[in-house]
Amino acid sequence: MRLADQLLATLSEKDRPKAEGLRKILSIIESTPTGRMLLASAVDSHLGLIIDDSGKPLLGPDTPGGYLPGQHKLYISPSVGDAGEVPGQFEIHVLAHELTHAHQFASCDIFGSCGRKIFLNGNLHDALLVKFLEEADANSAAIQVFHEIPKSRRKYIPAQQRGTSFYEGCHDAFGSSIRKDTRNLHNGKARYAAFRAFYSLAEVGEHYSAGVLNTWEGEIRAGEGFLVGMLLKALKYFGDTSQFFPPPDLYSNTEKQDKIISALAMPDGKPYLNRSVFTAAFSTSYAPEIQAQMSNLGVRRAKIRARMVPQPVPGGATP
Repeated sequence: MRLADQLLATLSEKDRPKAEGLRKILSIIESTPTGRMLLASAVDSHLGLIIDDSGKPLLGPDTPGGYLPGQHKLYISPSVGDAGEVPGQFEIHVLAHELTHAHQFASCDIFGSCGRKIFLNGNLHDALLVKFLEEADANSAAIQVFHEIPKSRRKYIPAQQRGTSFYEGCHDAFGSSIRKDTRNLHNGKARYAAFRAFYSLAEVGEHYSAGVLNTWEGEIRAGEGFLVGMLLKALKYFGDTSQFFPPPDLYSNTEKQDKIISALAMPDGKPYLNRSVFTAAFSTSYAPEIQAQMSNLGVRRAKIRARMVPQPVPGGATP
């Protein structure tokens, strides 16, 4: 059974009659080396597929697709599955992008353990770094898939209209690399060019940074609540709180860096990334409003941390 059919078999009975459009898109993706790698990972890790056509869609009205790590399920908007006789570049990009997210979490536990913990149990800079790695890798993989489609087939696929995508600069960087040397399509250099270009897109950087920060904002608000306050008080006296405040890790932990680099490899198993993506010089420069929000979250988190640290009492004893 083809990989696309195996993934489609995870759809519910009510969704299967609506799956013909998805079948066409997945068949195109499976015709490429990177697409087969992503679909094999999806099948091996038992990824679930859901057409999100409820009255109140989980993804929101303007979101074409999304991967939920906690459920290991890929939600797709019905509009993506209704791509018509010939799916367009946009629909192929959406599915390949989200399949890459599923592959990331199935291939490397660091994506699940770093940046997905509650704010007390993680590091904001690591969370932002992981988010950018996830999105830059997924975006570059989707572009890679499209360019791996045989030209004889790709010429019939409706192109995404210029000016309608966040990621236009990434497409341009990928194409420029191939024009310099056609071997760059398969040796990872074109994909690396698209990955790097992601970090130079200010609008994209602000969008994803704000998403991470807003998630932490909500968790900090919960951390300031009464019930969590009681938990913190208990931990203060009975638990080792050092585990809740790990230092920044990914910028210096080469073992974890190499693990991520190996997981995000090309279909032939060769990495296309290197350790330079974990340096501060590579990272996005955050806009002033993002920097201000990060500072504010740091102050509020420090206040909660102070409540967990045992305070000296008169006479030098510690309660």
